Amino acid sequence: MTFGPLADTARELKKQLKESEKALERETAVRDALASKMESVSSDVSDGILSDLFGQSKSVWSEASGDSFDAVMARLAADTARGEALNANIAALAGKGLDGDALAALLSGASDSTIAAWTTGLTEAQLAAFEAAFDRRGAVAMAAGSRAADASFGDDKRAADARTRRLEVRLERIEKAIDRAKDSNRNEQAANRQEQRKGAGRAAGGKPRGKVPKFAVGR
Repeated sequence: MTFGPLADTARELKKQLKESEKALERETAVRDALASKMESVSSDVSDGILSDLFGQSKSVWSEASGDSFDAVMARLAADTARGEALNANIAALAGKGLDGDALAALLSGASDSTIAAWTTGLTEAQLAAFEAAFDRRGAVAMAAGSRAADASFGDDKRAADARTRRLEVRLERIEKAIDRAKDSNRNEQAANRQEQRKGAGRAAGGKPRGKVPKFAVGR
């Protein structure tokens, strides 16, 4: 049971806590929406810069059709041969120093014949030049995307971050104040109980104990 002004303080703090939590939810939603917009703008701008270098859409199943035994076996043999050739080409390209995003783009986007031609026909210097140019393009695209996102929504996002942080600090302070109010309330309750026990003890000490003996009065 709470008493007096401490109870009022606790109720007010809880009210402020709920209001601040709702405000934080709203600001977080605004901030997340801005972050999503910024990510979308950044991705769109970057993707607009990054053209499809090899223009390939490969399907491992496109070279054979049908579901007969011979067709399935032919498909398995073709896939195995293709995988073995690709493994050899990957090892050769890596041996020439090509790695990272540039190698991944070549392997995922180019046809098998292009990969084979680059493996056997290009020198280490040429592959290094390709990787440097590829990485440079990626860095420029990322920078352009980030700048576009910041120019579009950066100020709003930073303002939302600041508001969110202020609300988080306010929530922390309110929660600590509630804890202090609870501690004070418990202490007050304990003091009241102790005072009540003392008062009961004093009241009991002023009363006669036991029964007063009655004496017969002679006539």
